[in-house]
Amino acid sequence: MNILLITPGYLPGQGGVQIATKLIADELNRREHNISIITGYFNDSPKFEEDNRIKIFRLPFPPINLDPWRSYIFIHWNIEEIKRIVEENEIQVINVIHYDRSYPFTYVLKKHCGQPIVTTVHVTWHADPIYRKWKINLKEPFRRILRLYPGLLFDKKSILASDYIITISKNFEKVCKELRKDDNVITIPNAIDLKQFNPSVNPISLDCSGYKLLCSGRISPEKGQEYLIKAMRIVLSSMDAHLFLLGSSNQNEIQKINKLVEKYKLERYVHFMSPMPYENVPSYYKAMDLIVQPSTSESFGIAILENMALGNVVVASNVGGIPELIDNGKNGLLTPPANPELLAQTIIKALTDDNLRKFISKNAIEKSKEYDVVHHTDKLERVYFEIVNQPFT
Repeated sequence: MNILLITPGYLPGQGGVQIATKLIADELNRREHNISIITGYFNDSPKFEEDNRIKIFRLPFPPINLDPWRSYIFIHWNIEEIKRIVEENEIQVINVIHYDRSYPFTYVLKKHCGQPIVTTVHVTWHADPIYRKWKINLKEPFRRILRLYPGLLFDKKSILASDYIITISKNFEKVCKELRKDDNVITIPNAIDLKQFNPSVNPISLDCSGYKLLCSGRISPEKGQEYLIKAMRIVLSSMDAHLFLLGSSNQNEIQKINKLVEKYKLERYVHFMSPMPYENVPSYYKAMDLIVQPSTSESFGIAILENMALGNVVVASNVGGIPELIDNGKNGLLTPPANPELLAQTIIKALTDDNLRKFISKNAIEKSKEYDVVHHTDKLERVYFEIVNQPFT
């Protein structure tokens, strides 16, 4: 089958959606499907390249960094080129990836392309009460008018325009079914490569004393790093520990967290790590004593799943799709979001209770086996064949 994936973010950019899309593209390619990918420019990446038969087309983004308008303009700017790629590659099905807060892809594409469109929903504001909540500041009316209301509208229109919806969590599935009023919605969680993430991975050596904690993901308000910094003050009052923050961000967000680190005099204990090649990530994760993901909003949490597959103990917020991964006290530990005191207590418990750590590690490894990319792609293929009216074999 000739399949087109459209996603604003793809490798070499780093993030859970980029990684999930790459894994699926590789597995579909291994199964002899013809895969094309349309994405945006990333630094000095070429406009076109082939990666083991996968065709990657990178198109220009507009000089505006405000979603959903950035993606809305992206589609309109590039629609003729997209139509050309679809025609020349004889695309049979288009899979749009709702990545980050970028929504207009599907409903705009549907006006120009006759191929059936599957939309994979990684993020939806309709399922994010925290983001929709009124904030008490002077910027709030502008945020709602320029971002939130258009985002909700584009999101709904794209969900309704899709021939089929794939969600990465049951929470998102419920929201999409309520919007669509039909059953053309299925949950297929993000997948991982269990050959890459497994308990036999050897850790790298880190030259620091005490416990090693990792928070992986872009530095951003919804990732909750500020609450983890505040929790570290409490943790360090009872033990020696170092926190590693791994992930990219804009300089403003990094400066905000740095100011918090300086305020609490934690410069010796908090380390900012630049994004690294993905093949090095498992060994780096494995070197940690604890993984902490204190998000206030999280659709899935691919880094959580990767660490569970390694046998690492994960402490994470009880938000979004995370409780679908973590059964509290069994294969990980959950805490309320935005609560540094309870987060610190959970971290200390996770580091000092050896029997609990062994119990969680064993169960985490077993849980991760449900998310192998091979099983994920089986389900995805069935959807593709169903909407083009071909038998799945």
